[in-house]
Amino acid sequence: MVWAKITSEYHNPLVFVEWRVKINAHLYWEDILEKVVKPWAKNSYEDSHWIFQQDLAPTHKAKIVQEYSRDNFPDFISMTKWPSYSLDLNPMDYSVWGVFGGKGLLSLPSKSLKVALQQEWELILVEYLQATAENFVKRLELGILLKVKPIE
Repeated sequence: MVWAKITSEYHNPLVFVEWRVKINAHLYWEDILEKVVKPWAKNSYEDSHWIFQQDLAPTHKAKIVQEYSRDNFPDFISMTKWPSYSLDLNPMDYSVWGVFGGKGLLSLPSKSLKVALQQEWELILVEYLQATAENFVKRLELGILLKVKPIE
């Protein structure tokens, strides 16, 4: 499993979880949120405004993860406020992983996948991140108009 975060100006180093390790709420909370997201947010934003948004993966919906996120990230979008069946509203899904999948990267054998993802990840430009952020706002507006039906 690989975990990543993007903003309109920055993308973090990819975080890889060992092959065949089951991601549960505790591992996600401790190894990703506590060790990666929280320190990054503190260093990057201090008291500035930022929003933490996750998709509706089962691990992200776990009570411990929702509570931790609510308590540690000031503008966290909880699962109760995030529309169900909205993968197309998640920038990582419609933009980043979509592009990587289109390049055939996501179908590589596991040993090659990590290297290929890291190489491609380093090629992402700030302009691409800014365009993704702008597109996110448009998708939200369209989602409201369509009453959150999937956006293609």
